[in-house]
Amino acid sequence: MPEKNWSRIEPNARYSPQIGALVEMMNYARMTTLQAVEGLTVEQLDAVPAGFFNSIGMLLAHIAAVDRLYQHVSFDERPYEEAEPSVLGGLSMGKQGTPPPTGQSLERLLTELEVSRAATLEAFAAKDDAWLASSLTVPYFLTA
Repeated sequence: MPEKNWSRIEPNARYSPQIGALVEMMNYARMTTLQAVEGLTVEQLDAVPAGFFNSIGMLLAHIAAVDRLYQHVSFDERPYEEAEPSVLGGLSMGKQGTPPPTGQSLERLLTELEVSRAATLEAFAAKDDAWLASSLTVPYFLTA
C-alpha cells in the first residue's frame, strides 16, 4: 500500500464529509506529534525544559485527556465536572484532579493516546455533519 500523501487533506470515507476532513486533520496532527517524540526515553519525557512548565510526557497525557473529556462531554453528554479525576488531571496539566503520571514509558503514553483516539474515531463514525455543526456547551472549559 502506498504511503499517505499529506500535502492535501481529503475526507476519510468512513465518516460524513466534514467529520472525515476533521479526522484527517486530527490524523495529520497525530502523525507529526508521533514523529516528534519517536525514541524518547522516560527521562526525556519527564524533563521540564528551563522556561517551560510541562514535560513532553505531560503534554502527551494532556492530548489523551482532551480526547477523553471530549468523549465524556460530547458523545456521552455528561457534565464536565463528572469526568474522571485522571482525565481532569491530564486536561489541567495536574492543576485539577489527579496529576498526570511521571515515569511512564513512551510505549505506555502512546498506548493511551491510541486507545483514547480509537474511542473518539468510533464515536465519530456514528455521527453526521449536522451533529458536528451543532453547538456544544462545555462549562468552565477555558478556565479549568
